[in-house]
Amino acid sequence: MKVQVIKLNSLEDLESAMNAIINTIHDDTSDENDAVDDEHDCETITALRKENEELRLEIAAYKARLRHVQEVVNI
Repeated sequence: MKVQVIKLNSLEDLESAMNAIINTIHDDTSDENDAVDDEHDCETITALRKENEELRLEIAAYKARLRHVQEVVNI
């Protein structure tokens, strides 16, 4: 899995980072679809699916944190 450290100074930075992760998932999904065309590339398909699932879980965690931060800010 690719790891990237992002410095967040605002909610906009967090949203931008989440959008970058979503774009990565879309790119990986496209790569996964390309790999499906090559039946001999099962390892790549499995690795991409695992990475996509990990990224989806990360997005869910970031969204939960963002909602919490927004609730705290709005209080």
